[in-house]
Parts: sequence; C-alpha cells; structure tokens
Amino acid sequence: MDHFMLGTVRRFLGKRLSTVLLSIGLAALIQPASATTDNVTLFSAYATLLEAHVQDGNVDYDAFAASDDYASMLKIIANTALPDTLTKAERLATHINAYNVLSIQGILDGYSPSSVFSRLKFFKRRQYRVFGDDMTLYELEHERIINEGDPRIHFAIVCSSKSCPPLIETLYLPETLDAQLDAVTRAFINAPQSNRFDRQNNRAELSRIFKWYRDEFAATSGSLAKFLATYIEDPALAKSLREEEWDFDFLSYDWSLNGTFTQ
Repeated sequence: MDHFMLGTVRRFLGKRLSTVLLSIGLAALIQPASATTDNVTLFSAYATLLEAHVQDGNVDYDAFAASDDYASMLKIIANTALPDTLTKAERLATHINAYNVLSIQGILDGYSPSSVFSRLKFFKRRQYRVFGDDMTLYELEHERIINEGDPRIHFAIVCSSKSCPPLIETLYLPETLDAQLDAVTRAFINAPQSNRFDRQNNRAELSRIFKWYRDEFAATSGSLAKFLATYIEDPALAKSLREEEWDFDFLSYDWSLNGTFTQ
C-alpha cells in the first residue's frame, strides 16, 4: 500500500475511532449510574458548596453558579437510579437534598418565586430530571417527600426565599436524619422572626407554613398547638399550648431571595 493510501486509511480509522469513543462517552452520560444510597458521595460537590458558601441561611448563588462540580452533580442527580430497597430515612434524606439542590438551580436558571406568576413557573412549570424521572419541585415535594408522612420536612426543604426555613450548612444524612429534622423544626418554631407568641392573650402569629400544612401537623400531634408545644423551648409556653385555647394568625410570606445573586 503506498504512503498516500496508508495515510487515507489511518485518517478514516482515526475518525471512526473518535466517533466510537464519543458515542461511548455519551452513552455513559445518559445511562443511569450505579444505584447508590450514599448521600455523601451523591451530593459531594453540593456539600462542599454548602460549607463554603452558605452562612446563617444566606446563600451565595454566584458561587454555586461558578462551580463546574455543581453542574456535574446535576447530571448525577438526573441519571442516578435509586434502588427500591431504600429505607424511609434514605429516601427522605436523598430527596430533601435533591430538592434543595434543584431549588438553587431554579434560581441559577433565571426562575424566581418572588411573584404569584413566577411562583407558578418556579414550582409547577420548570421540570428537572430527578433520579431518572422528569418532575417539578412541586411534584418532588408532594410525591417523594410529603408522602413519607413526616411534617418536619417542611423545615428542611428550602424554596430559596427569606421566609422559608434557612438552608443548613450540611447534608441531610439517613443516619442522622431524625435528629436533624428535630433540630431544624425546633430552630424554626422558636425563631422570633418566623413565629411570635403572645402568652398573655394566648394568641400567636405564625409562619404561613403552619397555615398551608396545618392538617399535616395536626395529624401527627392531635392539633397544631400540640405540635408547636413539642418543640417550644419555654416550658410554661409549651404547657399552655398543650392545655389552653389559642388563636392563630399567619404572617405575610417574604418571597424575596434568601441570598445574593448578581449574574
């Protein structure tokens, strides 16, 4: 074979090989990854960003936007297949972390819950690929998280707004989930910017979260007042909530961003 023909064959084979390698790479990207219940591995980039760029619930969205690792993690969430054998704690921890990741991504994509119309798009129109399924934040919350029957999750999932519970600086993990949910529930209920209790008049001004999901809180404790009493740090106030009649009003919700985003 002369040099011209040999060069032609090599170029042809090189192009074929590049095509094959590209196809293999794309196939690896779109095929489900190995099933995993390890939140530390699954959300490793997110965990690093939480520790570095979330402080007292304030989120530096620019830092998340600039992270290549964060962008890669979204592909992992999209394509990882979760096994059917997960425990309740494993399911909840995984889906709570995913919700908080995707709520941040919604902001980075230009969506916002700041107005009625934009909330419709943010929660119910924008779809994400979540462990192999296409769903909105609303569907993720109601079909994968709320249906587990633990109302404390409402203080763990964060909709990127100031009146939402603050985003904590660590991952939710199956082995510590119960203690974490207790901690964030207790912190939110006792935060004066979220809930105000007038002991003298037995009247409280509560976060609208307690209005929207009142039936869930009552279902686990017998009433909203008794649910609140479980987590109130003032013993006298907790006793009053358990034993006396209380009136509840609900505060306006601040949908402005829970951090900074300049891009």
